[in-house]
Amino acid sequence: MKRAQPTPESKTEKRRAERTLHEMVLSEYPIPPWLISGSLLENRWVIRLEDAAEFRAASVPISFDVPIASNQLLSDFQFDKDLLTAKLLLLCSIRVGSITGGKVAAIFVRNYLQFVRWRIGIGIYRNSDLTPDVLENLRGSVRTRGIAGLPPVAEAFQAIKLETQSGRRELPTYLKGTKVKFASNALLRELGVPNMTSVPPSLRREIWELVAEQGLPVPRKNSVSKDDIVPTENRVANFFSPLFALHTFSSKLSHDPLGFIPFPGETRQSIARSITDREAERTFTVPAQQACYLIDKALVWVHDYAPDIQRLIEDIERRTNELTGPDGHWRPHERAIQDALAVFEPTCGLNEPGSPWPVHGAYFEAAREGRTRPSLRTILFEYLLIACVIVIAAFSARRHNEINSLRHDCIIETDIGLSLRCYIAKTLRGVDEIPIPATVKAAVDVLRWLSEKRRVRTGEPWIVAFDELLAVRSGKSEAPPEEVKRSGKVQIYRALTRFSEFVETPLLADGSRWSPRPHQFRRWFGVTYYNRYRFPQLIALAHFYRHSDPNQTRRYITESKYTEFIAQKDENRARQRLEDFEKAGQEFRQERFLAVLDGRETMTGFGGEFLKRELYKQIAAYADCLETADDKVKKATYIEAIAPIVKATQLEPNELGHSYCKCTGSAIDLAQAECLKLAAQFGEQVKSGPDQSYASDEICGRCANGVKFPENESVCDKTIAALERAEFSQRSPAVRKLERSRLALLKEQRELRLRD
Repeated sequence: MKRAQPTPESKTEKRRAERTLHEMVLSEYPIPPWLISGSLLENRWVIRLEDAAEFRAASVPISFDVPIASNQLLSDFQFDKDLLTAKLLLLCSIRVGSITGGKVAAIFVRNYLQFVRWRIGIGIYRNSDLTPDVLENLRGSVRTRGIAGLPPVAEAFQAIKLETQSGRRELPTYLKGTKVKFASNALLRELGVPNMTSVPPSLRREIWELVAEQGLPVPRKNSVSKDDIVPTENRVANFFSPLFALHTFSSKLSHDPLGFIPFPGETRQSIARSITDREAERTFTVPAQQACYLIDKALVWVHDYAPDIQRLIEDIERRTNELTGPDGHWRPHERAIQDALAVFEPTCGLNEPGSPWPVHGAYFEAAREGRTRPSLRTILFEYLLIACVIVIAAFSARRHNEINSLRHDCIIETDIGLSLRCYIAKTLRGVDEIPIPATVKAAVDVLRWLSEKRRVRTGEPWIVAFDELLAVRSGKSEAPPEEVKRSGKVQIYRALTRFSEFVETPLLADGSRWSPRPHQFRRWFGVTYYNRYRFPQLIALAHFYRHSDPNQTRRYITESKYTEFIAQKDENRARQRLEDFEKAGQEFRQERFLAVLDGRETMTGFGGEFLKRELYKQIAAYADCLETADDKVKKATYIEAIAPIVKATQLEPNELGHSYCKCTGSAIDLAQAECLKLAAQFGEQVKSGPDQSYASDEICGRCANGVKFPENESVCDKTIAALERAEFSQRSPAVRKLERSRLALLKEQRELRLRD
């Protein structure tokens, strides 16, 4: 294995000159206003490029004192030029505006240092020694090894493994109390990488297997993926960014310049496309049934359980105050919890699956085998808090870090409705107002309540935060409350997983458990929008869509839909929102079409019959390979065959739930749209898409764009039954005549669908 060697230096004076080069160059730069901690000469910076009053994660630490080769740090003398280059690249990139966010800056530095690890690993210690052929080799290495596999960490680990298994050495360890633990950071320094996520997943598995083999405890969560991850197009493009910056800022890098234009005639994105066929990924597959179920349960927690939880906490706080004092109970909080729970009666949900009741009579959770009931802290700051986050994410289409930056004054109420004042992190990099339904305000109100103590104590505005409910003391400590209160840590990943398990989210089709992740948040509105009528057993979700108008949020998300135009400054932001929303629609259509082809569902209506014919035409072209295919290959073939139809069509849910509309806005679809024909008769201006205000059940029932699935047939059956009952009502003869006519038409349409 090649190891980084110090560049030969003949004299101490020369070493001093080299060392002062770093100081001399950086001393010419004034301290930038975004550097809020550390100096340019220090190797740990804290930078702030966003508005800290609006964006909670504005302060970002960047460390240059990290492993760069086996048992060597970037801050070591022999890597002084690379240290200077890394800092200058970041300074120049921020100065010219190519880097505008703290997270982007950290990723930029991380990518440059990974490039340096690769370069050192192949025996090149300066950028000035690089050649175009060497960079072409880098392209090939990324293609075959991935980005995490670029440094020679696998070779280094195999040597360590061999020595360990032969007894010539031991793995690094440390004592925690009386227990011996594996010192992963020490091993990572030997490998020349800063953390476990910098190690390829397959090698991570080998490390933990060796740790277990040596009799050392292995953490339950050790971040090992099932398979090595193929980098996405954007990930690869970002990795190559520092190489282009080396040329762009070459005039500032005279100490170690890159002497040529890297990849002439190519862009970062074209290089990425030449390396990976995994498209730039901003969207993720979200299982519809599981996501809708989880959101349904979150709605129940926000609307049904939260008022009772608040009432319980008020009683506990009152009892705690009564028991506190010189002559009070020595542990007033525990006594107050037990006394309050003994008399508390929830208004709903007692002993129901996924409800907080009954509560385990303690504040903190104790790990005891067989315990299934949550403690008070778990209910408040995990389940209730994450339920609010889920509701906000699902019905405002916000990202995790945007929800995390919500302030106490984020709700705006006007005559035209409610808006959520939110920092848009990805594109706008500023505050925007998003139309929301009332249920989002309800979730925000609960978060305000949960965060109130912390906001009062710290003066910070953030509502996804909390102080521990009780001033927990050690024994009979006489310390005043303000000295023993501590801020709790919001653990979104843990809370999501635990809440999903607690409310018993259904397993996936293969029997595995879905693990919801914050990066899926922005997709949840689209998932519920398209699947809102599909799972009628989800009462809370159905109730929300019956009493809320999702179209305001939908219009915000899809403001460039059909032929409408948007302001140039918002174009990219609108396009990204639209792509996320349309991805949810594509997944919905693909899943429904596959169910029809497999015979698990029916699809009727004039539009449904048309789509079935088109689907079967597509499948016919794959008949030969389907004859001998197993179920897995068959499904993959179906997906490939129907992809053009999935992408080209629409299945827009009707607001009343009686049908879906396949109208895409094309001239043919618009000419056949019965709702637009009716609108034109009333003098309405013809729209570029279906007009829901004229899309009644009988109109859609005779439309060439109308599509019905089982959930729509159920709605029609209920409508017919209601009209049949109305036959015996006391309504006027004129109304009864109209209802009879409508009843006959709906029955005729149903019989026609059933006959087909």
